[in-house]
Amino acid sequence: MKIALITENSQAAKNATIHTALTAVAEPLGHQVFNYGMYTAEDEASLTYVMNGILAGILLNSKAADFVVTGCGTGMGSMLACNAMPGVFCGLVIDPTDAFLFAQINDGNAISMPYAKGFGWAAELNLQDVYRKLFEGERGLGYPKERAEIMAKNRGILKSLKDASCKDMVTVLKSVDQDLVKAAIAGKQFQDHFFANAQDEAIRDYVKGVLEGAPARADAGCRRAGRRSRRPARLRIALAVANSGRQNSSAMSIRPSSFFGAICRQLARSRPAIWSQSLSPRSRRMPTQSSPK
Repeated sequence: MKIALITENSQAAKNATIHTALTAVAEPLGHQVFNYGMYTAEDEASLTYVMNGILAGILLNSKAADFVVTGCGTGMGSMLACNAMPGVFCGLVIDPTDAFLFAQINDGNAISMPYAKGFGWAAELNLQDVYRKLFEGERGLGYPKERAEIMAKNRGILKSLKDASCKDMVTVLKSVDQDLVKAAIAGKQFQDHFFANAQDEAIRDYVKGVLEGAPARADAGCRRAGRRSRRPARLRIALAVANSGRQNSSAMSIRPSSFFGAICRQLARSRPAIWSQSLSPRSRRMPTQSSPK
């Protein structure tokens, strides 16, 4: 199994401790560990817990990693960011019991741990015990054993739900802030680890393009959709007037010098039947109030 370690900026100083504990357990079991950083608090490439999620999504969906070990101060932020990604099932793990139950019941592909909250004396021993419960033996066997079948069924349902509610990873990468993507893959060992192990060609190509400064924006369809979504905000009032004109166009009064009038005249070109009366010289004159008798 290829295990990726990701550490965000607030806990970067503990990366060496976490990496040592992880390799001490995982490598004797035949697993490979790839440290994606951050490596120290002074690293030029800085990761936030949100970037942890993006990086985890890239690694798992490209099959550059089979499992991700990450975390933050409480473990909650990185867990939420990871679970926002397609194909990522991340559990909050604090102690060995959490690790055992997550491995046997949920059988996810990522964990997030708290590296500030409760991280004190003998913390490295807790880490090693957690990793043993995760990586030694077969996962997904259920607990208690008699509920193994229903647990496996629920994992399948959850995966289907995730597939239905998430976009594919390349679409996600195109849709989010490209500066965020660039920062998430800026680690000094990212390229060596990622390109040597990634198997999904579409994700590889997009990541390569981002690193080389190639087109790093949403596709044309997304841009057109964005323009369409802004149009109603500009013309909402004008459209309301157009609709009301069907009932009583003679009651409308539009000043041609106003911005609103300019919008209405633009609409008139495409809807002449509705706007012919409303934009006539007579209708543009302000109605006069009859004098009382």
